[in-house]
Amino acid sequence: MKYNCKICDLKFTTEAAEKLHNSVFHKKKGKVKTPKKSPKKDKLLPTDARKGYLSRDGGNTEAFLPDGKSTKYKDYIKRMRDDFPDFKVGDKLAAKEIRNLFRHDVYNTPDIKGAKLEVKRIIKNKNGIRRYHLENSKVRLTWSEGPAFRNHTDSKMRNKHIILPINLFHKK
Repeated sequence: MKYNCKICDLKFTTEAAEKLHNSVFHKKKGKVKTPKKSPKKDKLLPTDARKGYLSRDGGNTEAFLPDGKSTKYKDYIKRMRDDFPDFKVGDKLAAKEIRNLFRHDVYNTPDIKGAKLEVKRIIKNKNGIRRYHLENSKVRLTWSEGPAFRNHTDSKMRNKHIILPINLFHKK
């Protein structure tokens, strides 16, 4: 049996050959939808040159929380430690140990370097918050931490400590 192309009168011996010819040379040209690209907004950088994310309204950039990843405070708290650090007044800690204490704060940890820091004071408050004071000849480091979410509805947050911002002072 012979098959003829209706458009260009070519002859084929099989039906498959005719279908192939039609699909290659006589494509049905319909409307080709091109996806509309929305104009890209320039991402604004935070003023202190920290990385951030675009806010919901797209108007400004909000900086990440101090861990460098979290956009929600709840995610930031989950990276905090569950218990107080185990050192006493008079202990000397290497800079590496102290950087490990502050893994949740990527902006301050690079500044902690040099000789061992000595624990000068640990103040225990009635509400469970402790204040720490460490220093050596070049750096003074203070921070406060303690359980702040004892009655929180999310069980993963109940045991977490809040670690308040680190004060890092470079001596001359």
